Amino acid sequence: MFIKNHKIFVSLLFILMAVCYGCKNEERPIVDPENPQNEYKVFTIKEGDHYSDNAGIAILNKDSLDFQVIFDSSAVYKNVIPENQHDINKLIGFSDCNTGHLENSIRIGWRFSDDSLRLFAFAHNDGKMIEKEISTVEIGRVVTGKIKVVNSEYYCTINNKSDSLPRFCTGTVNSRYMLYPYFGGDEAAPQKITIKLKYD
Repeated sequence: MFIKNHKIFVSLLFILMAVCYGCKNEERPIVDPENPQNEYKVFTIKEGDHYSDNAGIAILNKDSLDFQVIFDSSAVYKNVIPENQHDINKLIGFSDCNTGHLENSIRIGWRFSDDSLRLFAFAHNDGKMIEKEISTVEIGRVVTGKIKVVNSEYYCTINNKSDSLPRFCTGTVNSRYMLYPYFGGDEAAPQKITIKLKYD
């Protein structure tokens, strides 16, 4: 009798765990409908925050980063102060030159302005911020990108459109760490924003 009840208890426990797991949609990886074998990690920036969840510490031991991203309708936002609408939010990238990322780093940035979702090459270069718009992208579509370090240049590609920014340092032996989604700018997120990313 005990064994039978024990099996029922274990079965109910697994069902309860599955239900609870299903309630946490923003922490679950999602499947790209165009490539169902590969899963995405969901990064959530809460209303009133700058930083996303799921942003752990990771070292990058190479000179390039490939990624795919899906923005949903939460990427359509309006800043409280109108001029802040042109601030660039950060999507993904890495530090460089054995320094902190506010000194040297390269990232893909994004913002919603002039009725379009726009992606940028965005760098801190010897402490100075520089950026260059690469492309507009569609909400809900898979966006493919790459960041590559080549000597004194950063090359950034979005959906086969590429551009470059200058790099302060040279050489390939570096201690780099990953950088994840961040909102702002001067203002925190005006609403909850979810971004689906996978990268290697």
